[in-house]
Amino acid sequence: MGDSKIFLAYRVPGGKLQFYRESQDSPQLFHFVNFKADLELQMAMEACAPYDFQAWHFHSDQEAPSKESQLTLLDQSIQALQNGEGAKVVISRLYPAQTKWSPIQVLERMDALYPQATVYLFSHPEAGTWLGASPENLLSLDEGNLEIASLAGTRKWEERDTFTAKEREEQAIVSRSIIDLLKAQNNIEAIEGGNTEIKKAGNLAHLYNAIQAKAGTSFKPESFVKELHPTPAVGGSPKGWAIDFILKNELYDRRFYTGYFGWSHLERSSAQFWVNLRCAEYNGLHNLNLYVGGGITAQSQAMDEWKETEAKAQTILKALEKQNV
Repeated sequence: MGDSKIFLAYRVPGGKLQFYRESQDSPQLFHFVNFKADLELQMAMEACAPYDFQAWHFHSDQEAPSKESQLTLLDQSIQALQNGEGAKVVISRLYPAQTKWSPIQVLERMDALYPQATVYLFSHPEAGTWLGASPENLLSLDEGNLEIASLAGTRKWEERDTFTAKEREEQAIVSRSIIDLLKAQNNIEAIEGGNTEIKKAGNLAHLYNAIQAKAGTSFKPESFVKELHPTPAVGGSPKGWAIDFILKNELYDRRFYTGYFGWSHLERSSAQFWVNLRCAEYNGLHNLNLYVGGGITAQSQAMDEWKETEAKAQTILKALEKQNV
């Protein structure tokens, strides 16, 4: 076990940390997909006992954009939306950080801090080493019961009652997009949009809907999630325009940030995927690049959006500091 090249640990809300290794005989497939969906790491995995993993993989050598250049990009994005080019676009950036704690220690810290998130630590020769605390279920399927999260808009938790029309429309765009895609499927029925709620994610609050439906036996979650990704929550709207704008204008490569990760079963009877948010990539044993972003609309203000990403960075930054939980 000690010479394995792949390490995976994750914990779903309400669960316990689980550890996995590769196994060609396992019917469980783990997927790790980047934002552009042109790189999907898929491997059969089986549960194992925790162990001391040594061969961490490092690939990130990107530099974080300056505050000035990021604010210029945000102003450019807002202007494009005000000109009617699109309805929403998600703009992100890198946030460099350091820690003296090992990846396992940081994971354990995140496990304790964020019981309502799905936390993970993944190291792979082609991906590098990533960790995260995702608040967003992209898709879950269990015995034909399908659920997709519509999550957007951000406030500090203590300001959760101050969501404006801008954030509510941002989240409504996500919900409409998901429901329209479900309606276009010939093996989906009983679609329910759910009520908009406020979801806690660490020190942040988001607007949230649990969209539910019934999936027929011919439904293939691995195929559908590729149609679903990226939702307007991480890309924008219209989808094609937003992705093109991001790839042409963002000041770095997102890699696996705002991609997705999770499980499917070889018999397709169950699947669970999460959006790769509130995540970081190691570029050395004690150095990381945090990935943070936010949805931009025509009503956005560049400095407000910058401050939102500063708040989102705290999710990982808090886990890098050793203190009592």
